[in-house]
Amino acid sequence: MKLFIILTVFFTFVFSCNKDKTVEPACTQEYSFVQDVNPIILSTCATAGCHNAADAANDMIFESYDAVFQNRVAIQNAIKQQAGVTPMPIGSQLSSLQIQTISCWIDQGAQNN
Repeated sequence: MKLFIILTVFFTFVFSCNKDKTVEPACTQEYSFVQDVNPIILSTCATAGCHNAADAANDMIFESYDAVFQNRVAIQNAIKQQAGVTPMPIGSQLSSLQIQTISCWIDQGAQNN
């Protein structure tokens, strides 16, 4: 009987400590760089004081497909606010739809479409 109680308490403790994992929505549509991703990048990243040609933070300019493509992993980590990465945009966060759009586009091969 003691063994049963000990095991019950142990497993209750172990399983109650699991964090709720956020499940990202599946990418149910194909995303376009030109129509979907670039407007988000231009309005939230490639702005004055951030990642435009005039102010290029960390020498990263996100005004072209090539630049966004080359930095896609860094962009994805920053907008998802991954541990060890400076969250972007500074002082705010993209909407979940904007994050999903950029992430899905990257996961779909980050095509210049």
